[in-house]
Amino acid sequence: MIELDVAESRSASRKSPRAGSAIGVLSLTKGGMEWGSIDGGGPRSVWSRVTQNQVGHEACLNWGMTVGGQDWWEWHKSMDDPTSALSRRLIAVQEAFRRGLDCCPQGPIRVISLCAGQGRDLIEVLSEHPRRADVRARLVEIDPRNVTFARASADAAGLADVEIVEADAGMTDAYAGAAPADIVLCCGVFGNITGRDIERMVNAFPTLCSAAGLVIWTRNRLPPDLTPKIRIWFQEAGFQEESFSIPAGTVFAVGAHRFVRDPRDFTPRYRLFDFVGYRQILGKPDR
Repeated sequence: MIELDVAESRSASRKSPRAGSAIGVLSLTKGGMEWGSIDGGGPRSVWSRVTQNQVGHEACLNWGMTVGGQDWWEWHKSMDDPTSALSRRLIAVQEAFRRGLDCCPQGPIRVISLCAGQGRDLIEVLSEHPRRADVRARLVEIDPRNVTFARASADAAGLADVEIVEADAGMTDAYAGAAPADIVLCCGVFGNITGRDIERMVNAFPTLCSAAGLVIWTRNRLPPDLTPKIRIWFQEAGFQEESFSIPAGTVFAVGAHRFVRDPRDFTPRYRLFDFVGYRQILGKPDR
């Protein structure tokens, strides 16, 4: 394995000694179906140049480990298991993103990713895509460990125009200068915010999208399933559905909606959503 010192990665926000391995296992099940897990599995071969154990203990201490009741560094490790629900969801998102890139007209392609995590949905696809040189991307993530990992991964893939910003993805200020975007990735967000904030966010996407911009989103379908309402909200906000899929063996849905109206002006200092975490959302009728 080729090791990359993340402390030397482009635009790294801090130096970090190496951290230890996973601290436990948590399976998330409901109705007898796994829909996510946290484990200590090793990185997939595509990530052979960057491993999670290379991000440091200092970042873990500074972060305090959790947002919305979840350690989002540990959460990502389930993606290393090709049989996990999150891994299958990742593949479906990557396929949607790849199709979105394929459909973009010639010229520059702007991409933004909200709550980007480690950027696997974007970086893995872009590293091998023929349009990679056309893409200018901004990934917004608040966990400094995931930010450092994503920056190192972009460096390892030679993606100089992929920018990873450590910021609150719920504020529009994080996208100033990057919007309007041709593709917006909103994956792993809707399941961690209230239904009211989902609707609010969908209504704000016309300020983040270019004309004919594409929004790719995910949401679990646990009862009460909000995905039918979300699809209606997109339609009412001026989007046309291009795809809606449910990866086999999961309760996740992956949607892709194309904006078909005139974009609205970008709104600075606007709160898109409050990230409350899925632990506060599951099983609540008003979610």
